[in-house]
Amino acid sequence: MTITPLIDRVELDQAAEFDVTRFKGQVARKLRTVIPYGTKVFGALDVSANLHKNTDKHLQFHYHAFLWPPLNNKERKSCSNLFKRDRKKIGRPVKFEMVDAAEMVGSAPYTFKWFYQRRSSFDSTPYEDEIPVRPKAKKQSLQAGDRVAIHKTLMNYQVGDLLFLIGLKRKRNRDPFDLSLASS
Repeated sequence: MTITPLIDRVELDQAAEFDVTRFKGQVARKLRTVIPYGTKVFGALDVSANLHKNTDKHLQFHYHAFLWPPLNNKERKSCSNLFKRDRKKIGRPVKFEMVDAAEMVGSAPYTFKWFYQRRSSFDSTPYEDEIPVRPKAKKQSLQAGDRVAIHKTLMNYQVGDLLFLIGLKRKRNRDPFDLSLASS
């Protein structure tokens, strides 16, 4: 599951003031209202530097998370509906993708990655039968200034701040990935 709510869109010069703990709490509170009891959610914060029409430079914070057991169609729709107001600015604020065991080797490192990307996007253009076509954003390596801004922002937090856990809790030691099932 990838969650990209509008609240996490931050202008580049204001990135140092972004409150990741508040953002994480808002997303978790919303999800707890629709994710069935007993579902485990384990993920991490990701961020990309976005450009629109080669202007409007901003950072887009979002979460990638694994869910177990998988949600059914009704539960997925409920999760998507939590962020339906965000669709005015973000095409798909919630995206679900099934990951089988063979794909886990590639998906897990991406979810908890240390590298970040830059995306350039453009407005939709009318196509045949006046159906708007939105060009897919192009992913690129970050430029030096964007990379510095992102890393400077993330250095304000501990690794554990960037983790997203529901149905799991950290054991009492320094390793943020040492987890056990939550009792409640």
